[in-house]
Amino acid sequence: MNARMEPKTWEEWCYAGPCIRGVGTGTIVNRDMEPKTWEECCNDMRAECKAIEKKAREMMNADTFRNEQAFVGQHAEMKANIMLAVRHLEDARMRLGVAIRFQTHIEVI
Repeated sequence: MNARMEPKTWEEWCYAGPCIRGVGTGTIVNRDMEPKTWEECCNDMRAECKAIEKKAREMMNADTFRNEQAFVGQHAEMKANIMLAVRHLEDARMRLGVAIRFQTHIEVI
């Protein structure tokens, strides 16, 4: 890693990043006690995105939306932005999957 402790390569990122630091399933080794592969780290991130997506979808039913709006359209705008965040998380999961497919040399249509 460089002087600021930022990973430079995917291997450094994988061992220092979210899949290691306890976010989600985070662990440095797989079940066979071997270092995680790039694909395993990507799948960990995909699982984390899915968990955040689920929480964001649950926010659509928050008590906040039962209260009075401060201005017309406030709740609609809030819900629209939550759904936009959900769509971005879905896109992130899909793109990580495509990255895995390219890494394993599977043709992506």
